[in-house]
Amino acid sequence: MNDLEDAMQVASAISFGARHVITRNLKDYRGSAVPAMKPKAFLALDT
Repeated sequence: MNDLEDAMQVASAISFGARHVITRNLKDYRGSAVPAMKPKAFLALDT
């Protein structure tokens, strides 16, 4: 990943077993090992 903070968030998500990274900037998370989604989409999940 090109941005250090984004890479650290993904590394943290992996470490804690998160299923998603929530962000308004999806393009920076293309290719992320943890799928990114927008907050509104996350809130609409029925889990």
